[in-house]
Amino acid sequence: LFLSRVAVEVCLVKVLSGRGGEWL
Repeated sequence: LFLSRVAVEVCLVKVLSGRGGEWL
């Protein structure tokens, strides 16, 4: 699904921003 792909990209951006730990 396209939405799932966008969600993965957003998660990667958050991780690269150093805020991925908060989401996880």
